[in-house]
Amino acid sequence: MSYMLEMYSLDWKALGEVFGSGNKILVGQIDKQFGEQFFRGSPTAEHDRAVWRGALDALIGGRRGQELVASGPQGPGVPEQVTDSTALALAGIIRTVGDRVGEMEHSTSSGDFFRDEFLAREAPAILRTTINLGLLVSRPLFGLEHDLYPSWGGLTKMEIPAVVGSFSTEKPPEADDSDIEGWLYDLIDSLDAVRQNGADLVTLYL
Repeated sequence: MSYMLEMYSLDWKALGEVFGSGNKILVGQIDKQFGEQFFRGSPTAEHDRAVWRGALDALIGGRRGQELVASGPQGPGVPEQVTDSTALALAGIIRTVGDRVGEMEHSTSSGDFFRDEFLAREAPAILRTTINLGLLVSRPLFGLEHDLYPSWGGLTKMEIPAVVGSFSTEKPPEADDSDIEGWLYDLIDSLDAVRQNGADLVTLYL
């Protein structure tokens, strides 16, 4: 089994404008595109999809979404752990309104290495950055977080240049590990695409 860190070019402000907007067309679009996909094969698919659709309606069309907008992208001091259905609803929103610019993939067995070695140690050292790259797999957005899959994160447009630096035009040093080298190029390419768009980065880890 493999896991994906999907990278989206998406202004956090633009994401916030979706919440509480009452955009029924967007709700229908997300439901049509992801409703069956998210719950295919589940013995309780019909019920689960209905609960998910309710969470999606609340984020886009209800008071719940308006509260998120009021909290701002950074959210309150203590983030809220959301339900699985709300997490999938937010994933559907991000996938629909964001511009996917790349991804990094790892197997189940290499998950700890990806998070604890590559993102926490290897990539920051190679890129000579002090930015916490663990924010790519877990960072509250509008006060929401989810400890299970899917989770989300990202970097602001101010943080991105501090990560990618000059490596958008310079070849990074070769890594001893082929996985690290592949992830590094995927990361640089994705961040450079977001930087050229002048946007923030939003990620989905699932």
